[in-house]
Amino acid sequence: NKKIIILLLLLSCIVSIVHAEIDADVHFGVYYQDEVPYLEVSLHIVGSTLEEKIVTNAGVETRVNVLVTMKADEQIVDFEKYALRSPLAKNPSDFIDLRRFVLPPGSYTVEIKIVDQLKKSNQFNLQQEITIAEWKQEMFVSPISLLSNVKPSSEQDNPFFKYGNLMEPAAFHFFHQQMNKLYVFSEIYNADKSGQENLAVKLSIENLDNDIDPLVKYKRFKSSHKEVFIDMIPIAELSSGNYKLVFQVVNSAQEVMLEEQRYFQRSNPEKDRDLLINSEYDLEGNFINSLTPEELEYNL
Repeated sequence: NKKIIILLLLLSCIVSIVHAEIDADVHFGVYYQDEVPYLEVSLHIVGSTLEEKIVTNAGVETRVNVLVTMKADEQIVDFEKYALRSPLAKNPSDFIDLRRFVLPPGSYTVEIKIVDQLKKSNQFNLQQEITIAEWKQEMFVSPISLLSNVKPSSEQDNPFFKYGNLMEPAAFHFFHQQMNKLYVFSEIYNADKSGQENLAVKLSIENLDNDIDPLVKYKRFKSSHKEVFIDMIPIAELSSGNYKLVFQVVNSAQEVMLEEQRYFQRSNPEKDRDLLINSEYDLEGNFINSLTPEELEYNL
């Protein structure tokens, strides 16, 4: 009985540690509008790591306070302080939010503080160094965004509205079984100064766990002052594992002029099962071949 009590106490401590801090994903991106830079800060807050408020016969809700502060040389140059409240639901909902800050070129420290309104000790704190570069005279590209969803919209007051679409970042760069499409967003600047009239974006998805041929897709475009790139790659056939997306701007001779990379993870149990069922294993020389049925069952 004492052993059971001690085990239960240990398990309760572990659970307390797991829920002791808000789980959130933060993405930063510097973009240019009419050669003027601005910073995007997008948040994804995991609702299950927040304290719940039970609303009678209506479900539960969660609430957070968010403070985003921009500092230069320890001086606050801009900030936003706001609150978010989830809709009523059976289970706690995740929060997603995006804020934009117009800042002159320079070095900044971005501080993000998220506080659970219903449990003030439950917090998320992040400090990130950000450099905003001046507009360049040669071709360059914005950060590559991996998105979980893109859909046409006219909701211009929605923080995720951009270029006629609602674009939702993929939280933690993780794509689960139901997410069979990977959307890629970027902005290519000064392509008209590349000396090339016709260019293309080459997207490659490389499996970092297995030596298999990458998934490749091309999208052509004509050189311009600013090219908005949005495209989708189907990933239903990708098995679970670690992947790298390679974003390249290439000319007609397939010469790489610009390259960016992003890493992501994929979970796809059904595809994993199919691969196992259809695979043929050669057990000759494998340690499994030397096991008796009883030893094999014991080890399994």
